[in-house]
Amino acid sequence: MSALAAKSAELYANLANVQGVASSSNHLGFAELIKLNHAQAYSLYEQSLKLAHESEHDLLASRALVNMGEVARTIDDYRTAKALYEQSLLLSRGLLYKMGMAAALHNLGYVALHTNEYKQGIQHFTEALALFYEMGDQQGIAESLIGQASCLEHTDGLYNAGRLLGAAATLLSTLGSVLQPTDSAEYDRVLLSLRKSLGLTRFRAEWAKGQAAPISETLEFALTTTQ
Repeated sequence: MSALAAKSAELYANLANVQGVASSSNHLGFAELIKLNHAQAYSLYEQSLKLAHESEHDLLASRALVNMGEVARTIDDYRTAKALYEQSLLLSRGLLYKMGMAAALHNLGYVALHTNEYKQGIQHFTEALALFYEMGDQQGIAESLIGQASCLEHTDGLYNAGRLLGAAATLLSTLGSVLQPTDSAEYDRVLLSLRKSLGLTRFRAEWAKGQAAPISETLEFALTTTQ
């Protein structure tokens, strides 16, 4: 992907297509983030943001900001990540860009989790879940369920957390999908923690409930019980 994005950036640059270069820089940034080249990824996202501003393209700017936030979150710089996500959310709301809003809210949920603001985190994840559901984004729904479970673990919601994780795992399996690196790390952490907190037998029981429940039932549960 990085070679293709680099070639695209070169072609767009030759055509003086600023928005095209901005988009390609975003893709290149993601390729570097996957390789854990955080400084290079952040630099490419910054370039994308600068070009997006120059071309007055707020949608591209919102994407660059949320991706810069991802880099900051990956290295545990939650203060910077929060500021970047909030800027992205502001732009996305102004554009009524639901995918951008959902992504920013989802990521703000993890910032809240890691700064011990668990109820705020649940609120962010629930808002993101509602948007992903409205758009029919099954991947986003699964990721938001995992986020909710991560916060519920700290708010006397251990059983509910196990149920939501089971539902999310089933959904991801059905989709044949995998999580982004930052979300994958969060999933592994809460999975291990819940197994320890609940005990393997009870964890398996709650996990099974989530796996067996229809997705419509899980969504009703997640959008109401967790608030």
